[in-house]
Amino acid sequence: AAASAHVEAMRDLCDGVAAPLVRIESETINYGQVELGFSFAKALVLHNDGSANLSVSVEQITPASDPDLAQWDEINEISTISIAPGAPPVVLAQIYEPQATGVHQIELRVNSNDPAAPATTITLTGEGVTPRPIDTVLVLDRSGSMTDLAGDRTKIEAMRDAAMLYTDLLRED
Repeated sequence: AAASAHVEAMRDLCDGVAAPLVRIESETINYGQVELGFSFAKALVLHNDGSANLSVSVEQITPASDPDLAQWDEINEISTISIAPGAPPVVLAQIYEPQATGVHQIELRVNSNDPAAPATTITLTGEGVTPRPIDTVLVLDRSGSMTDLAGDRTKIEAMRDAAMLYTDLLRED
């Protein structure tokens, strides 16, 4: 049976052969169900587990005409960069913000100088769903203790600020 890329890299390291070894935390990034009007960020994370500098780039391979591209608010691609052995990983946020209901999918390609993985396809998938209405109740306390201090302001002032934030965060619909 063929050895994994990590086993081969360890053998090369023991033999004194320096080589890069790309590790991609996930080749499929699934956003699950995301309500229209909301967004969800996940990351494409790239590591160099090898003993030589890893040259890596990320490009979008989904055609520009594909309507699913409009469902991603942010697609982070990179030109060729170098990741040193043992360096922190490169983290590229990919933001899914569906504009339509249904399943959406796009693809990116990670290109590297890792001889075992020169090109890896990354699939981003998510499902836009209709927002679910939520009933909420805001209960306010106006008892005498609300005039007591909570830090540098009264409890009633803190409650007012919290109520304003609550109403600011509500969706218009």
